[in-house]
Amino acid sequence: MNVKKNILIVSCMLMLFTCKKQETLPPQTAQGNNNFGCYVNGFLFTPIRTTVGTTFGDEAALSLTYSKLIEVGSEAVPVGSEKYIFRVEGRRQDNGVKKSVGVSALNINGLKAGDSFLINNRVKGNFMASYKEEKGSSLNIFTAYEGTITILKVTDSFVAGIFWFTAEDSQGNKVNVSEGRFDVTYLRKNN
Repeated sequence: MNVKKNILIVSCMLMLFTCKKQETLPPQTAQGNNNFGCYVNGFLFTPIRTTVGTTFGDEAALSLTYSKLIEVGSEAVPVGSEKYIFRVEGRRQDNGVKKSVGVSALNINGLKAGDSFLINNRVKGNFMASYKEEKGSSLNIFTAYEGTITILKVTDSFVAGIFWFTAEDSQGNKVNVSEGRFDVTYLRKNN
């Protein structure tokens, strides 16, 4: 009788664990593996595809831009200075809602492993971040007011790092983006 009971218990446990798809964050790597992921209010967010430059409607599902600013001689970028633009973003679609998580900076001095930056859209010169949801003609943008991004590795072909931020929309609704990680090859690089 105990043997039948044990077999039944083990069978039920196997069905429970094999029927449910277990989603987890991609591993935190620094090898150009095209990984991107985070939690948005505790829910897993990963791009719909992990090939850089693949189309998502008219947009890439995963993208990284790190390039020198072309415009020089302005007040923002004095002649002779080397300033860069950086943006990493993942996109996906769930039940007709397009979602994206992105971190960016304009007019930075460059990136190197170990650099850590504040994320705050409300303070000029900081890194910026956002979480967006779009359904039909409705677009809701949550802009970050606190967070950090840390660069783990920069090469001629990819950038890897980690991030977190808290963001708010125009109605005061908040999202927490946590355990963010990226290891993405360049979609566009310009030195």
